[in-house]
Parts: sequence; C-alpha cells; structure tokens
Amino acid sequence: MQTGLTTEYDKTVAMLPTIPERHFVKLKARHQFKRLLSQAISHNPKVPRWFLCLQLRLEGVRKVLKRKEVDLADEGDQDRNR
Repeated sequence: MQTGLTTEYDKTVAMLPTIPERHFVKLKARHQFKRLLSQAISHNPKVPRWFLCLQLRLEGVRKVLKRKEVDLADEGDQDRNR
C-alpha cells in the first residue's frame, strides 16, 4: 500500500534523467570537489576561491601519492616474506 507521499516520490524519480555510465565518475568527482570546496570556503571565508581550489587539488594529489608509497612498501614487505 503506497501513501500519497510515496506516489509523489515515485513520480519525481521517474522523471529524473538517467546518468550514462561513462559520465557518472566525472560527475561524481565534480560533485565531491564542489562539496569539499564549499566546506573550505565556509572554514576560510577570507581566502580567495582560486587558492582554495589549488589547495584542494594539491591535497588530493599528495594523498594519492602517499597511498601509492604505502602500497609499494607493502608489496616490498610481501616480497621479502616469500
């Protein structure tokens, strides 16, 4: 048994366009970046937007590189244990 609200929700969801799989990751990354930028602006309202964008990009690159270093170190440990 569906309530009026559930029926309205189903109608609304049915009207939404589907996102093609090939666009999903790009759109998700853009959304996540905008969310992080919004938080950064809220915490640092006097810092220029361009600087916060640059800072977020560099933090992301640093995080990925650090993760790869850890992964490579783990692989080296596993090779030594064999």
